[in-house]
Amino acid sequence: MGTSLELIVRAERAEEARRAEGRVLAAIDRLSRVFSGYDPSSEFSRWQAARSGSGPVKVSPELFEVLARCDHWAARTAGAFDPRVEALSRLWSSRAAEGRTPDARETADVKAVMGRPAWRLDAEGRTAERLSDGPLTLNAIAKGYVVGVAAEAGMAGGKGVTGLLLNVGGDLVVRGDLAGTIGIAPAVGDSESGGPSLTVEVRDKAVATSGNARRGYRIDGRWYSHIFDPRSGEPAAGVVSATVIADRPLDADALATALNVLPPADGVRLVESVPGADCLVVAKDGRVSRSRGLAPVREGRAAARRGGRRPPRGEGVGAAVVGRPVPAQDRFRDQPPGRPGGPLPPAVRGRLGRGQGRVPGA
Repeated sequence: MGTSLELIVRAERAEEARRAEGRVLAAIDRLSRVFSGYDPSSEFSRWQAARSGSGPVKVSPELFEVLARCDHWAARTAGAFDPRVEALSRLWSSRAAEGRTPDARETADVKAVMGRPAWRLDAEGRTAERLSDGPLTLNAIAKGYVVGVAAEAGMAGGKGVTGLLLNVGGDLVVRGDLAGTIGIAPAVGDSESGGPSLTVEVRDKAVATSGNARRGYRIDGRWYSHIFDPRSGEPAAGVVSATVIADRPLDADALATALNVLPPADGVRLVESVPGADCLVVAKDGRVSRSRGLAPVREGRAAARRGGRRPPRGEGVGAAVVGRPVPAQDRFRDQPPGRPGGPLPPAVRGRLGRGQGRVPGA
Protein backbone atom coordinates (compact mmCIF):
# COMPACT_ATOMS: atom_id res chain seq x y z
CA MET A 1 0.00 0.00 0.00
CA GLY A 2 2.96 2.30 0.28
CA THR A 3 2.07 3.33 3.82
CA SER A 4 1.42 1.87 7.26
CA LEU A 5 -1.95 0.65 8.46
CA GLU A 6 -3.06 0.15 12.04
CA LEU A 7 -6.42 -1.39 12.79
CA ILE A 8 -7.91 -2.01 16.23
CA VAL A 9 -11.32 -3.66 16.50
CA ARG A 10 -13.38 -4.09 19.65
CA ALA A 11 -15.72 -7.06 19.29
CA GLU A 12 -17.50 -9.61 21.44
CA ARG A 13 -15.58 -12.48 19.85
CA ALA A 14 -12.24 -12.79 18.07
CA GLU A 15 -13.89 -14.22 14.95
CA GLU A 16 -16.10 -11.13 14.61
CA ALA A 17 -13.01 -8.93 14.93
CA ARG A 18 -11.25 -10.91 12.20
CA ARG A 19 -14.25 -10.57 9.89
CA ALA A 20 -14.28 -6.84 10.53
CA GLU A 21 -10.60 -6.70 9.62
CA GLY A 22 -11.37 -8.48 6.37
CA ARG A 23 -14.10 -5.99 5.50
CA VAL A 24 -11.80 -3.06 6.21
CA LEU A 25 -8.97 -4.39 4.06
CA ALA A 26 -11.35 -5.34 1.24
CA ALA A 27 -12.79 -1.81 1.20
CA ILE A 28 -9.30 -0.28 1.07
CA ASP A 29 -8.29 -2.57 -1.80
CA ARG A 30 -11.48 -1.80 -3.73
CA LEU A 31 -11.20 1.96 -3.32
CA SER A 32 -7.49 1.98 -4.13
CA ARG A 33 -8.53 0.67 -7.54
CA VAL A 34 -10.77 3.72 -7.85
CA PHE A 35 -8.54 6.52 -6.57
CA SER A 36 -4.91 5.54 -6.97
CA GLY A 37 -2.88 8.13 -8.80
CA TYR A 38 0.03 5.68 -9.11
CA ASP A 39 -1.84 2.85 -10.80
CA PRO A 40 -2.57 3.70 -14.46
CA SER A 41 -5.43 1.20 -14.44
CA SER A 42 -7.34 2.89 -11.58
CA GLU A 43 -10.61 4.61 -12.43
CA PHE A 44 -9.22 8.04 -11.57
CA SER A 45 -6.11 7.52 -13.70
CA ARG A 46 -8.14 6.31 -16.67
CA TRP A 47 -10.58 9.21 -16.36
CA GLN A 48 -7.74 11.72 -16.05
CA ALA A 49 -6.05 10.28 -19.13
CA ALA A 50 -9.07 11.26 -21.25
CA ARG A 51 -8.36 14.36 -23.28
CA SER A 52 -10.38 17.50 -22.72
CA GLY A 53 -13.25 17.77 -25.15
CA SER A 54 -13.87 14.03 -25.18
CA GLY A 55 -17.23 14.55 -23.46
CA PRO A 56 -18.85 13.46 -20.20
CA VAL A 57 -17.81 10.14 -18.70
CA LYS A 58 -19.96 8.03 -16.40
CA VAL A 59 -18.03 7.55 -13.16
CA SER A 60 -18.51 5.51 -10.02
CA PRO A 61 -20.49 6.99 -7.12
CA GLU A 62 -17.26 7.07 -5.09
CA LEU A 63 -15.26 9.06 -7.62
CA PHE A 64 -18.18 11.41 -8.24
CA GLU A 65 -18.55 12.10 -4.52
CA VAL A 66 -14.88 12.94 -4.08
CA LEU A 67 -14.80 15.19 -7.16
CA ALA A 68 -17.88 17.01 -5.90
CA ARG A 69 -16.29 17.43 -2.48
CA CYS A 70 -13.20 18.87 -4.17
CA ASP A 71 -15.42 21.51 -5.74
CA HIS A 72 -16.93 22.20 -2.34
CA TRP A 73 -13.62 22.76 -0.57
CA ALA A 74 -12.10 24.70 -3.45
CA ALA A 75 -14.96 27.18 -3.07
CA ARG A 76 -14.97 27.21 0.75
CA THR A 77 -11.21 27.82 0.95
CA ALA A 78 -11.16 30.47 -1.79
CA GLY A 79 -8.78 28.34 -3.84
CA ALA A 80 -6.40 27.25 -1.07
CA PHE A 81 -7.51 23.68 -1.79
CA ASP A 82 -7.21 22.79 -5.47
CA PRO A 83 -6.61 19.41 -7.18
CA ARG A 84 -4.97 21.26 -10.07
CA VAL A 85 -1.95 21.85 -7.81
CA GLU A 86 -0.44 18.65 -9.22
CA ALA A 87 1.02 20.80 -12.01
CA LEU A 88 3.09 22.70 -9.43
CA SER A 89 4.21 19.50 -7.75
CA ARG A 90 5.50 18.16 -11.05
CA LEU A 91 7.25 21.43 -11.88
CA TRP A 92 9.03 21.63 -8.53
CA SER A 93 9.98 17.95 -8.57
CA SER A 94 11.62 18.31 -11.96
CA ARG A 95 13.46 21.51 -11.06
CA ALA A 96 14.56 20.15 -7.68
CA ALA A 97 16.17 17.26 -9.56
CA GLU A 98 18.15 19.92 -11.43
CA GLY A 99 19.15 21.60 -8.17
CA ARG A 100 17.18 24.79 -8.72
CA THR A 101 13.81 26.40 -8.11
CA PRO A 102 11.41 27.20 -10.97
CA ASP A 103 11.87 30.61 -12.50
CA ALA A 104 9.08 33.19 -12.83
CA ARG A 105 8.25 32.25 -16.41
CA GLU A 106 7.95 28.55 -15.61
CA THR A 107 5.68 29.28 -12.66
CA ALA A 108 3.53 31.61 -14.76
CA ASP A 109 3.15 28.96 -17.45
CA VAL A 110 1.99 26.39 -14.91
CA LYS A 111 -0.42 28.84 -13.29
CA ALA A 112 -1.92 29.49 -16.72
CA VAL A 113 -2.60 25.76 -17.09
CA MET A 114 -4.10 25.69 -13.58
CA GLY A 115 -6.34 28.63 -14.41
CA ARG A 116 -8.49 26.52 -16.72
CA PRO A 117 -11.49 24.68 -15.20
CA ALA A 118 -10.57 21.09 -14.47
CA TRP A 119 -13.91 19.33 -14.86
CA ARG A 120 -17.68 19.64 -15.10
CA LEU A 121 -19.95 17.40 -13.03
CA ASP A 122 -23.52 16.36 -13.80
CA ALA A 123 -25.22 14.94 -10.72
CA GLU A 124 -28.25 13.67 -12.59
CA GLY A 125 -26.21 11.56 -14.99
CA ARG A 126 -23.34 11.04 -12.52
CA THR A 127 -20.85 12.08 -15.18
CA ALA A 128 -17.56 13.97 -15.00
CA GLU A 129 -16.18 15.78 -18.03
CA ARG A 130 -12.54 16.82 -18.33
CA LEU A 131 -12.30 20.48 -19.35
CA SER A 132 -8.51 20.81 -19.50
CA ASP A 133 -5.49 18.57 -19.92
CA GLY A 134 -3.72 19.84 -16.82
CA PRO A 135 -2.64 17.15 -14.33
CA LEU A 136 -4.79 16.54 -11.25
CA THR A 137 -4.30 14.99 -7.84
CA LEU A 138 -6.75 13.72 -5.25
CA ASN A 139 -4.00 13.05 -2.70
CA ALA A 140 -5.28 15.70 -0.28
CA ILE A 141 -8.75 14.17 0.03
CA ALA A 142 -8.99 10.62 -1.34
CA LYS A 143 -7.11 8.89 1.47
CA GLY A 144 -9.49 10.42 3.98
CA TYR A 145 -12.42 9.15 1.93
CA VAL A 146 -10.95 5.65 1.70
CA VAL A 147 -10.26 5.49 5.43
CA GLY A 148 -13.79 6.66 6.24
CA VAL A 149 -15.51 4.13 4.00
CA ALA A 150 -13.25 1.34 5.24
CA ALA A 151 -14.03 2.17 8.87
CA GLU A 152 -17.76 2.11 8.17
CA ALA A 153 -17.37 -1.24 6.41
CA GLY A 154 -15.63 -2.62 9.48
CA MET A 155 -18.45 -1.49 11.73
CA ALA A 156 -21.17 -2.83 9.44
CA GLY A 157 -21.02 -6.44 10.54
CA GLY A 158 -23.74 -6.35 13.15
CA LYS A 159 -23.85 -5.98 16.91
CA GLY A 160 -20.74 -8.05 17.54
CA VAL A 161 -18.39 -5.22 16.54
CA THR A 162 -18.71 -2.30 18.95
CA GLY A 163 -15.71 -0.12 18.20
CA LEU A 164 -12.97 0.46 15.66
CA LEU A 165 -9.85 2.58 15.25
CA LEU A 166 -8.24 2.79 11.81
CA ASN A 167 -5.03 4.69 11.11
CA VAL A 168 -3.70 4.73 7.55
CA GLY A 169 -0.56 6.76 7.16
CA GLY A 170 -1.67 9.26 9.80
CA ASP A 171 -5.29 9.62 8.65
CA LEU A 172 -7.18 8.30 11.64
CA VAL A 173 -10.81 7.39 12.23
CA VAL A 174 -12.38 6.33 15.52
CA ARG A 175 -15.85 4.78 15.53
CA GLY A 176 -18.10 3.14 18.12
CA ASP A 177 -17.16 2.79 21.76
CA LEU A 178 -13.40 3.13 21.27
CA ALA A 179 -11.56 6.36 22.00
CA GLY A 180 -8.28 7.54 20.53
CA THR A 181 -5.63 9.92 21.77
CA ILE A 182 -3.81 12.37 19.55
CA GLY A 183 -0.43 13.62 20.67
CA ILE A 184 0.70 16.78 18.93
CA ALA A 185 4.47 17.19 19.16
CA PRO A 186 6.34 20.51 19.16
CA ALA A 187 6.26 22.10 15.73
CA VAL A 188 9.65 23.80 15.65
CA GLY A 189 13.05 22.95 17.00
CA ASP A 190 13.78 19.50 18.37
CA SER A 191 10.64 17.38 18.29
CA GLU A 192 12.14 14.82 20.64
CA SER A 193 13.07 17.20 23.46
CA GLY A 194 11.05 20.32 22.75
CA GLY A 195 8.53 22.13 24.89
CA PRO A 196 4.83 21.64 25.47
CA SER A 197 2.59 19.48 23.33
CA LEU A 198 -1.13 18.81 23.27
CA THR A 199 -2.93 15.53 23.83
CA VAL A 200 -6.62 15.26 23.06
CA GLU A 201 -9.14 12.43 23.09
CA VAL A 202 -11.47 11.77 20.18
CA ARG A 203 -14.60 9.63 19.79
CA ASP A 204 -16.52 9.04 16.59
CA LYS A 205 -14.27 11.48 14.80
CA ALA A 206 -11.66 11.63 12.07
CA VAL A 207 -8.25 13.23 12.43
CA ALA A 208 -5.81 14.38 9.76
CA THR A 209 -2.51 16.22 9.96
CA SER A 210 -0.65 17.87 7.11
CA GLY A 211 2.68 19.67 7.22
CA ASN A 212 6.14 20.05 5.78
CA ALA A 213 8.14 18.07 8.34
CA ARG A 214 9.01 15.02 6.26
CA ARG A 215 8.07 15.85 2.69
CA GLY A 216 9.35 18.62 0.52
CA TYR A 217 12.34 19.78 -1.50
CA ARG A 218 15.82 20.73 -0.36
CA ILE A 219 17.30 23.06 -2.95
CA ASP A 220 20.56 24.93 -2.51
CA GLY A 221 20.46 24.33 1.23
CA ARG A 222 16.90 25.58 1.73
CA TRP A 223 13.84 23.49 2.59
CA TYR A 224 10.60 24.01 0.63
CA SER A 225 7.25 22.46 1.50
CA HIS A 226 5.59 19.92 -0.77
CA ILE A 227 2.31 21.76 -0.13
CA PHE A 228 1.68 24.60 -2.56
CA ASP A 229 -0.47 27.69 -2.51
CA PRO A 230 -2.44 27.22 -5.75
CA ARG A 231 -3.11 30.95 -5.92
CA SER A 232 0.50 32.15 -5.82
CA GLY A 233 2.14 29.10 -7.33
CA GLU A 234 4.69 28.99 -4.51
CA PRO A 235 5.29 26.47 -1.71
CA ALA A 236 3.28 27.17 1.42
CA ALA A 237 5.57 28.88 3.92
CA GLY A 238 3.62 30.44 6.78
CA VAL A 239 2.39 27.23 8.46
CA VAL A 240 4.45 24.16 9.33
CA SER A 241 1.62 21.92 10.49
CA ALA A 242 -2.15 21.73 10.77
CA THR A 243 -4.21 19.10 12.56
CA VAL A 244 -7.94 18.87 11.93
CA ILE A 245 -10.58 16.86 13.80
CA ALA A 246 -13.86 16.47 11.93
CA ASP A 247 -16.88 14.20 11.59
CA ARG A 248 -15.99 13.14 8.03
CA PRO A 249 -12.50 11.86 7.23
CA LEU A 250 -12.38 13.34 3.74
CA ASP A 251 -13.22 16.77 5.17
CA ALA A 252 -10.49 16.50 7.80
CA ASP A 253 -8.06 15.51 5.06
CA ALA A 254 -8.91 18.42 2.75
CA LEU A 255 -9.00 20.97 5.56
CA ALA A 256 -5.62 19.91 6.92
CA THR A 257 -4.05 20.70 3.56
CA ALA A 258 -5.91 23.99 3.14
CA LEU A 259 -4.88 25.15 6.61
CA ASN A 260 -1.23 24.87 5.58
CA VAL A 261 -1.96 27.44 2.88
CA LEU A 262 -4.29 29.88 4.62
CA PRO A 263 -3.11 32.36 7.27
CA PRO A 264 -3.63 30.69 10.67
CA ALA A 265 -6.42 33.04 11.76
CA ASP A 266 -8.30 32.47 8.51
CA GLY A 267 -7.85 28.72 8.78
CA VAL A 268 -9.17 28.61 12.33
CA ARG A 269 -12.20 30.71 11.36
CA LEU A 270 -12.91 28.35 8.48
CA VAL A 271 -12.78 25.27 10.70
CA GLU A 272 -14.96 26.89 13.34
CA SER A 273 -17.60 27.39 10.63
CA VAL A 274 -17.72 23.63 9.99
CA PRO A 275 -20.04 21.81 12.42
CA GLY A 276 -18.21 19.28 14.55
CA ALA A 277 -14.73 20.36 13.42
CA ASP A 278 -11.72 21.60 15.38
CA CYS A 279 -8.12 22.35 14.54
CA LEU A 280 -4.67 23.21 15.76
CA VAL A 281 -2.37 25.21 13.48
CA VAL A 282 1.34 25.78 14.09
CA ALA A 283 2.91 28.74 12.30
CA LYS A 284 6.49 28.92 11.08
CA ASP A 285 7.44 31.15 14.01
CA GLY A 286 6.13 28.55 16.47
CA ARG A 287 2.90 30.31 17.36
CA VAL A 288 0.01 27.94 17.92
CA SER A 289 -3.59 28.73 16.98
CA ARG A 290 -6.47 26.43 17.79
CA SER A 291 -10.23 26.44 17.51
CA ARG A 292 -12.34 27.25 20.54
CA GLY A 293 -13.75 23.73 20.76
CA LEU A 294 -10.39 21.98 21.00
CA ALA A 295 -10.26 21.08 24.67
CA PRO A 296 -7.02 19.33 25.61
CA VAL A 297 -6.85 16.30 27.85
CA ARG A 298 -3.47 17.52 29.02
CA GLU A 299 -0.58 19.65 27.89
CA GLY A 300 3.03 18.64 28.31
CA ARG A 301 5.34 16.25 26.56
CA ALA A 302 3.76 14.43 23.65
CA ALA A 303 2.04 11.20 24.64
CA ALA A 304 2.68 9.65 21.24
CA ARG A 305 4.44 10.60 18.05
CA ARG A 306 4.56 9.42 14.49
CA GLY A 307 7.37 6.93 13.97
CA GLY A 308 10.12 7.16 11.42
CA ARG A 309 13.13 9.37 10.78
CA ARG A 310 13.33 12.62 12.67
CA PRO A 311 13.70 15.42 10.11
CA PRO A 312 17.02 17.27 10.22
CA ARG A 313 17.07 20.63 11.91
CA GLY A 314 15.88 23.35 9.61
CA GLU A 315 13.24 21.32 7.78
CA GLY A 316 10.57 22.43 10.22
CA VAL A 317 9.15 19.71 12.44
CA GLY A 318 5.39 19.69 12.08
CA ALA A 319 2.71 18.48 14.43
CA ALA A 320 2.74 14.73 14.67
CA VAL A 321 -0.50 12.83 15.05
CA VAL A 322 -0.59 9.30 16.31
CA GLY A 323 -3.76 7.40 17.17
CA ARG A 324 -3.82 4.65 19.74
CA PRO A 325 -6.46 3.22 22.08
CA VAL A 326 -6.75 5.16 25.30
CA PRO A 327 -6.03 2.86 28.25
CA ALA A 328 -9.23 2.03 30.08
CA GLN A 329 -8.03 3.59 33.31
CA ASP A 330 -7.40 6.88 31.51
CA ARG A 331 -10.86 7.01 29.99
CA PHE A 332 -13.21 5.79 32.72
CA ARG A 333 -11.39 5.58 36.01
CA ASP A 334 -14.49 4.59 37.99
CA GLN A 335 -16.13 2.21 35.52
CA PRO A 336 -16.37 -1.44 36.57
CA PRO A 337 -15.27 -4.19 34.16
CA GLY A 338 -17.79 -5.01 31.45
CA ARG A 339 -18.79 -1.40 30.87
CA PRO A 340 -17.10 1.02 28.46
CA GLY A 341 -13.58 1.48 29.71
CA GLY A 342 -13.38 -2.00 31.20
CA PRO A 343 -11.16 -4.77 29.84
CA LEU A 344 -11.08 -4.81 26.06
CA PRO A 345 -12.79 -7.68 24.26
CA PRO A 346 -10.79 -9.44 21.54
CA ALA A 347 -9.12 -7.08 19.11
CA VAL A 348 -7.35 -7.55 15.82
CA ARG A 349 -4.46 -5.38 14.74
CA GLY A 350 -3.55 -5.24 11.06
CA ARG A 351 -0.49 -3.78 9.33
CA LEU A 352 0.09 -3.89 5.61
CA GLY A 353 3.57 -3.70 4.17
CA ARG A 354 4.80 -1.87 1.12
CA GLY A 355 4.58 -3.21 -2.38
CA GLN A 356 0.85 -3.98 -2.43
CA GLY A 357 -0.34 -0.92 -4.31
CA ARG A 358 -0.94 2.44 -2.66
CA VAL A 359 -3.58 4.19 -0.68
CA PRO A 360 -4.30 7.47 -2.50
CA GLY A 361 -2.39 10.30 -0.93
CA ALA A 362 0.02 8.07 0.92
